[in-house]
Amino acid sequence: MALQATPEELRELLVTRLAVIDEAEFDRARAMATRLRIPLERALVERGRIPFGFLLEQLAQTWGVGFIELKISDVRPESLRAVREDYARAHTLVPFDRQDQELRVAMGTHGIGGSSARSNG
Repeated sequence: MALQATPEELRELLVTRLAVIDEAEFDRARAMATRLRIPLERALVERGRIPFGFLLEQLAQTWGVGFIELKISDVRPESLRAVREDYARAHTLVPFDRQDQELRVAMGTHGIGGSSARSNG
C-alpha cells in the first residue's frame, strides 16, 4: 500500500499550518496538476517553489512516519535479506536497516518520493 497525500491534506499542511503558499496559489497549482495530468505534489513543487525534500519531510511528519532521502551508504546489506526481492519490487520498498526485531524500510509514494517506516517483526 503506497501513501499518497490528498488535496485536502496538502492544503491543510501548506496553506493553513505552514502558510508557505496562499489559497490562490494552491488553487492554481491544483488546476495545473489537473490540466497537465501530473500529481498535485509535483505541481506544488514546480509552481509554488516549495523544495521537494521539504514537502516530503513535512508530509512524513504529518503522517507520523520517518523520512529519509535514501542513499546507497544508508543500506545495510543484512537488512536486504529480510524481504524477498519480488515482494520489495512489487511494493516499491527497500529494507535499509535492521536492529533486533525492527526493520526499517524506505517506500516509494506514487512517484513523489520516499519515506521510511518502521516495522516490528
